[in-house]
Amino acid sequence: MIERTDEVDKAPMNADNVAALAALRRAAIKARRHTLALNGLVLIRKNGKYVYESDPAVLFPDGMGDE
Repeated sequence: MIERTDEVDKAPMNADNVAALAALRRAAIKARRHTLALNGLVLIRKNGKYVYESDPAVLFPDGMGDE
C-alpha cells in the first residue's frame, strides 16, 4: 500500500519507509542536541559548505520540543 510520495525523487513510499524516515529525523535532532550540549557547536552543511553552527533557530527550525 502506497501512502505518499517522497519529495526528493518522487519514488512511492510505503508505511515502513515513512516511519523509518521519521525515525531518522528524530535521531538527527537528538544527535544535534547532544553535540550542541557537549561542544557548543554542530557541524552542518549550509549552501554547499560545511560550517559550525551554534544557533538553535538554525539547527532546529521546527523548535526543540520533545519528540
